[in-house]
Amino acid sequence: MDDELIERRSEPRCSAEALGMPQATLRPGCPVDVVDLSSQGIQVQSARPLRPESLVLARVVVGEQSVTIRAVVLRCVVWAVEPEAVTYRAGLRFEELCPPIWGEPGRGARLLHGPR
Repeated sequence: MDDELIERRSEPRCSAEALGMPQATLRPGCPVDVVDLSSQGIQVQSARPLRPESLVLARVVVGEQSVTIRAVVLRCVVWAVEPEAVTYRAGLRFEELCPPIWGEPGRGARLLHGPR
């Protein structure tokens, strides 16, 4: 039996590096590192655990534009354990589609929103 990873996401994601935005903030002021995002959700890393099924406000900044959008924490796992810190990785689903504030209308939007 192959141990292939099955993609469950309904839309492609774009990495934080490709977007030039390594961080976001979850209200009330919890900084997180963005792993990737799409118009439907965001994957983040944090020094604090996020409680699954909790509602958060995610403030995402790309260049000079920003958006604050409500999201539900779907899952949160311990991602790395180091002598002085624990890193958590969480998947959040936006309650509404996130407006495409990232990238140019061409390549960036296509990566995040799939083929048009």
